[in-house]
Amino acid sequence: MKKNNLYHEKYRPQFHFTAKKGWLNDPTGLVFNKGEYHLFYQHDINPNGRAGKNMRWGHAVSQNLVSWQELPIALELSNEFGQNYSGSAIVDYKNVSGFKKGKGEKAKIQKLTISKLKSIWF
Repeated sequence: MKKNNLYHEKYRPQFHFTAKKGWLNDPTGLVFNKGEYHLFYQHDINPNGRAGKNMRWGHAVSQNLVSWQELPIALELSNEFGQNYSGSAIVDYKNVSGFKKGKGEKAKIQKLTISKLKSIWF
């Protein structure tokens, strides 16, 4: 299929985000930052077609919540931690968490559940 026709397929939803290929599941974070909505979601692009064995976090951005641009994988598989499952994301504008050090960018916080540990914060 030609790249230009990808989102004009007969049965592809037009008002909900869909990944270019692979399987997607739970949204794991929807945040608004610097004029864009960021959607993080469970994403499996297993070439063998069996979903749920190579879980990553996909990432897409939108300015209007209707038209989306798929970005590169946000959190990839790792030998140390395994697969990436559910989680959440926030932009901590007032540094309520205390994670931001110094001036400049707002603190972006994500909590992630992965296969080899119960959960991690970063």
